[in-house]
Amino acid sequence: MSHPIPVRTLAFAVLASWAGAQTAAPASPAAEAPEEFIKLEAFTVTGSNIRRIDAETALPVTVIEAQDVALRGGSTMADLFETITIAEASGLNESNTGPQGARGDVNSIDLRGLGSGSTLTLLNGRRFAPHPISMAENGVPSLAANANAIPTALIGRVEILRDGASAIYGADAAAGVINNITSTTYNGRNVAAKMLMTQHGGANEYRFTASEGFKLGKTHLSAAVDFFHRDALSASDRFWASQMDLRLARELPAPWNGVPVTDPVTGAVQARDNDFANTNAVNQYGQWVRGTIQPDYLTFVGSRPTGNVGISTSTTPPAGTATMSTAGVFFFWPDPAGTLSWKQTAPSKNIDNPENATYSNWAKWRILVPRTDRFNFSTFVDHPLNERVSLFGDFMFYKARSFSGREPINFDNVDEPGIYVPASNPYNPFGTRFYSPTGAPNADGTPRLTGTPADVSIAGRAPSCIPARRRTSMSTTTCANRCSAAR
Repeated sequence: MSHPIPVRTLAFAVLASWAGAQTAAPASPAAEAPEEFIKLEAFTVTGSNIRRIDAETALPVTVIEAQDVALRGGSTMADLFETITIAEASGLNESNTGPQGARGDVNSIDLRGLGSGSTLTLLNGRRFAPHPISMAENGVPSLAANANAIPTALIGRVEILRDGASAIYGADAAAGVINNITSTTYNGRNVAAKMLMTQHGGANEYRFTASEGFKLGKTHLSAAVDFFHRDALSASDRFWASQMDLRLARELPAPWNGVPVTDPVTGAVQARDNDFANTNAVNQYGQWVRGTIQPDYLTFVGSRPTGNVGISTSTTPPAGTATMSTAGVFFFWPDPAGTLSWKQTAPSKNIDNPENATYSNWAKWRILVPRTDRFNFSTFVDHPLNERVSLFGDFMFYKARSFSGREPINFDNVDEPGIYVPASNPYNPFGTRFYSPTGAPNADGTPRLTGTPADVSIAGRAPSCIPARRRTSMSTTTCANRCSAAR
């Protein structure tokens, strides 16, 4: 049975075939070049230990090459990290000189101001051994690596992960990660000597570095020796830091320079401002209290002698005359004539008053930058077994000695309760050598006043201890011991 073919449908099919042929005719198969595809190699960077391709994102990593490290001219890696904008000055550093804060030759890295204990330091992707002495930063204990122990001469690049990586490395990477990567292509020898000198003296640096790298087959070996010396920088080496009384070392306008302001209309003298007198609260001649130590040897009750025997109650007694408040409080100060005078109140800090000179200038003991001698030796071995596995070996030796100093510690009967001079002490001016209940003379015939002998409490004392050479900066303990022996 035959079926008629619709002429309209056949005509459309022929027309479509003819139109397709007409369109393809001008093109030549040889004129089209095959499309090329670029295949990317898989790689990992600091801050990633999971390889995945389903959700790849870019981490904020800053890479500093060896050439950049050399151009910055730092003596240590700590000098390099100080130039990083996201890094802040770490509290764990060599400038600390307090009795609980001194750490010697150490500089840690603090990213984003979260503390050096929250910044992880790596060497070739592995954790760097922390400095053995920790301290608290922002109330949080920190155990961080010492950047001074990193072998600068062998570093090929530094990768800084500016994002937190606590999910990968732990809480000590909350602020970021710094990965110091030694070069595995370094081939040759290098010897360098560098000397830095300051304009006004102090903190001069000398550094000698020798390094070598070579290959034995597929094995790469590198080694470096580094010696570093820096002189101490005392506060007295810089005029701006030479005085705790900033009125003497800064060009301050009135009234902050200690000079009272005169009213140009009335001519009246306005109150002066001594806020910049940052000297000790107690002068070096001390604050004392006459009285009696209680049976618990902690409580001290102060009072004047009965009948005010041997003292004056005047607030402005003649030079050399003893006086004290009703609570038995008195102060010493040497007047311009050299007489040891007494006061019921603390000596004045007014800049034009001679009493101001009795306050200690702590800056003469302070060391801004300690003297340091450092020796580093490092060697690295790397042997690739295949494209994914390699053997490595690291050996690092670090030794440093740091010499610093600080002012002697004040002592008083608040922090050290019970500290006092007993009545039996011959140097006590109110003791048994000078007072007797009956007024009887001493055994040697020297006279005594009639009155009850009393103890004297040390309410405040600022020791004076001047090392022979402050530049070499003796330790705090030595300074305090010498001061006690001298007194």
